[in-house]
Amino acid sequence: MSVWPLIERLLSRENEMQSVWQNIARQALTWQQCYCLLEQIILAGRFSRPDIVSRLKEDYRQLEELNRTISKEAGELAQKILVRDAILNRNAFTLERTTHIVELMEMAEDNDGLYRYYLHETLDGLTCRYDGKYWPGLPGVLQVIAREHPEIGCLSESDRAIINGRGKMLPDYLRELFSSIENVRQGPWGLPKEFTLTDSSLATLATVTLDHTEVFSADTVKVRRSEFSKRGERGAWPFKPLKAVDM
Repeated sequence: MSVWPLIERLLSRENEMQSVWQNIARQALTWQQCYCLLEQIILAGRFSRPDIVSRLKEDYRQLEELNRTISKEAGELAQKILVRDAILNRNAFTLERTTHIVELMEMAEDNDGLYRYYLHETLDGLTCRYDGKYWPGLPGVLQVIAREHPEIGCLSESDRAIINGRGKMLPDYLRELFSSIENVRQGPWGLPKEFTLTDSSLATLATVTLDHTEVFSADTVKVRRSEFSKRGERGAWPFKPLKAVDM
């Protein structure tokens, strides 16, 4: 997703954004801090489009379903191979097939020749020293996959909150914005200890970034921010009385 449309919108609506820039300027950031903050504010706007949020949630649901399907089908395939082997063992049938795990690894070779260059000779030598009983069979490998129940993690806590949320634009955006500001706070340049944005500035950022037809109020943002702070959501700061210069 290109950030240029959002940058152009922030610039074109300079009258609305003036109070936000003043709020930031009063906090005497270094140019490095200011650059990192503006970068994260813009990146937080990737959730300014509902389709991005919908895709994130749909990808998560699809990944969950794929994990279940892979485990189920791996178990079924392992069982079918065992049944096939049993039929072959009790009859005078022959079947040309690849069974040794090293042969399968050699035939797969989907790593630009690295396996053949670095590992093939060593493993091939071991297959000559140790017969098949020393190596895991394909059914055993598949059964391991079948028993796995991997838990999906999120590198971003805001992504996790959005996936579990109800898909409302303002809460999703604020979660991402708070998390993005926290990225700056914990980054190499940091932020002043008392750095926050006013609820009015947050409301303006949300209105402009989301290109919302109705203006979000500072009171609405305050309620959301307070809820997030009480729940310990990343980056959401608690209530702080406004100074005279912030009014």
